[in-house]
Amino acid sequence: RSANCGHNLPGCFKLQPGIDFTGGTSMTLHFTPQVEQSQLRQEFINLGHPEAVIQGTGGDFFIRIKEISAQERETMTEGLETSLGSEITVRDYNTVSPSIATETARNAGIAVIIAAVAMLFYIAWAFRRMPKPFRWGTCAIIALVHNVLIVVGIFSILGRVANVEVDAMFITGVLTVVGYSINNTVVVFDRIRENTSKGISHDFAVTVNCSLMETLALNSISRR
Repeated sequence: RSANCGHNLPGCFKLQPGIDFTGGTSMTLHFTPQVEQSQLRQEFINLGHPEAVIQGTGGDFFIRIKEISAQERETMTEGLETSLGSEITVRDYNTVSPSIATETARNAGIAVIIAAVAMLFYIAWAFRRMPKPFRWGTCAIIALVHNVLIVVGIFSILGRVANVEVDAMFITGVLTVVGYSINNTVVVFDRIRENTSKGISHDFAVTVNCSLMETLALNSISRR
């Protein structure tokens, strides 16, 4: 597997899309008495759903399959009860059509892009009195992309090793990271601007380093 991953990194490290982005039906089922996950997987294969994703969640099973109707779900649960000899309680049921899933993914991408562009212009305007303000905005976006990539990378690894899926809440989380990232960047940039105006050093790198240290110190004090 490691050799395959070495030749195909994008395939090995990618996000595991949830139902919000792929479409389909998800449900959480509780069995009384309990059944084994291997038994349940085999029954779904027998019912014509070899694509089923089955995960144990604290005594219940989270299941994701291709889109089915409510009537098909009833027929499926009845078949499972008969074949497994267990009573099934449907704790959660959700269906998303492929067209809605595609629209959700597109809107999520557009939201992130619009937020990044808006922040680029905001930073450039806020620091318009500094030399080359758009360079400040570009640096802020680079820092933003860096922070977002860390989050995406973590969920990519979790998707690989623990089958953690990303859904609409993941996009909410990414937008939250975007907001905090820009906020912290503005605080640092403002400190750099203040120290530049004070002329604490003729070396810009020294000014930036002092500003970062001061910002870290202030953040440490404010969190105590």
